[in-house]
Amino acid sequence: MDNKIDVFEMEEGLKDTPRFRVNLSLDEKIKCLEEILGKLKKILYVYDKSQEPNSDYNYKIFCGGILIYVSSSNLLFNGELVNIVVNINAILTNNFDKPQLKRIVFESINQVEYMLGGYKNSLKKIEKDIGGVKQDSSNKES
Repeated sequence: MDNKIDVFEMEEGLKDTPRFRVNLSLDEKIKCLEEILGKLKKILYVYDKSQEPNSDYNYKIFCGGILIYVSSSNLLFNGELVNIVVNINAILTNNFDKPQLKRIVFESINQVEYMLGGYKNSLKKIEKDIGGVKQDSSNKES
């Protein structure tokens, strides 16, 4: 009984603790997503290599590294990468055949490409808006 009270008091104490948040710029998010995309695209190659006789490749170890990278990146993306984390975890915890693995990998690749497109469009819009502001201010000086 005392343990439950201690845990509750500890949780209450955490509410007053300041929480720090890291915000990535659009450029940084784009670079991170491009890196994730490259890693996801290599999964099928590593899988094929791991199926060869006497291969030193192990696609599950490779996917474990990707899972660590994506799950830590997920914190910086405010949970936007959770579906990819779930997909990679499914690859690690199940023995899929190649068509199933391919479907899961391409589902993740498509999600990253969609997010990447959105961030790139946002960046272009911001650059266009900033360019318009610079032109307006230079026209006023004339």
